[in-house]
Amino acid sequence: MSEKDAGFEVDPDDLRLLAGRFVDAAGNASDAFDRHHAEVADHSSTLFGATRAALNGKVDTWRDTAATLTGTVHGHGRELHSGAVAYREVDHGNGGDIADAGNTRA
Repeated sequence: MSEKDAGFEVDPDDLRLLAGRFVDAAGNASDAFDRHHAEVADHSSTLFGATRAALNGKVDTWRDTAATLTGTVHGHGRELHSGAVAYREVDHGNGGDIADAGNTRA
């Protein structure tokens, strides 16, 4: 059998751990982005007119971009967790079906 035909193995516990890492990373990144955006916005208070407006506009854009990025990473984490749960449920169900098939009498 070629490596291509060998199939794959899934460990739902590993998927759940990875999912947690994605969610944690998204939360940590979001916190860091928020802190830095607030610092830049605070410094803009020393600026005037168009310069201040331009910097605040840029910070708003950065906030939106960061929220999209961290939201996407968090979503991937949730999907990995859901996949791990679904895989375990299907695997247990299939295991029961196989056990039941072995217990049938001809």
